[in-house]
Amino acid sequence: MSALSLLPSHQPISPIGRRADQAAPLRPSAADFELATRVSLYLQQRLFRASHDVAIEARDGVITLAGTAPTFYERQLLGVAARRVAGVRQIVDRLHVLPMAPRRPDSGSSTATPRPA
Repeated sequence: MSALSLLPSHQPISPIGRRADQAAPLRPSAADFELATRVSLYLQQRLFRASHDVAIEARDGVITLAGTAPTFYERQLLGVAARRVAGVRQIVDRLHVLPMAPRRPDSGSSTATPRPA
């Protein structure tokens, strides 16, 4: 079970270079909460691998996606999918792609350098 988190509008994601406690708190509207819920359900129904690490905030039809995605491709898919939900006017992408683990060389590879005898 994946759990996308819905960020209420009174806990805004801070813009770069600004602390969260400096943002003016706003009361979430019922329409914003309903839109964020619909986006969350839509992404969960598509079974995105990254959906468990994504927070969704809605404010006046603008959806902010924050968190991490396993690949750049999945990051793009999350934004495109969220944009398809009725009522979404704009997507703010604050998703980060997880760094890939270094690949271990294949011991049976033909490109391996032979060891001297």
